[in-house]
Amino acid sequence: MKRILKLDVDNLGYIFGFGLQNNETISRITTLSKMMDFAKQFKGAKSASKFQPKVSEWYFKNNRYGHGYICLTESMLTKLCEVYGLDISNIDNREKVRGLISRSRNFRYKDLKALNQNYYEISRIRNRIVHTAFYNNDKYSYKKDIESSSIYLKNVETLLNSMEINRLNEIVPI
Repeated sequence: MKRILKLDVDNLGYIFGFGLQNNETISRITTLSKMMDFAKQFKGAKSASKFQPKVSEWYFKNNRYGHGYICLTESMLTKLCEVYGLDISNIDNREKVRGLISRSRNFRYKDLKALNQNYYEISRIRNRIVHTAFYNNDKYSYKKDIESSSIYLKNVETLLNSMEINRLNEIVPI
């Protein structure tokens, strides 16, 4: 799905390059304008791991926090697949890199440990949002989980761009 969405967004730029025709209706112009605004948010996202945090950010801005957190966790798996040269759409490859994230608590690499911590914190938040019964407990705050979305987004984007994560295939075998 993420590949299809990225291709659709990329194609919008091509379509809009032709401009509007003289006989366009107001509703069509408004729709096209909104689509162009939507597509602009993803400009410059050349890889799937760059695109997914931007989708996550869009979800957060539109109060779709569960989806936003899902995209964040998936962006981490996607990035590791890219770093290791694995097909990002292959579920077995995604499980391999999820295993690497799991094992990373035992490694000495700072960014890999931070990726592990963010991955599991974001996964827990996502589970709380999807299973809202957790919020019946005073231990968790829906408001805090929503407010934390921008912090986690920034953390993940920083980690995915770090030198250590981008050279992980050279220092940690999968």
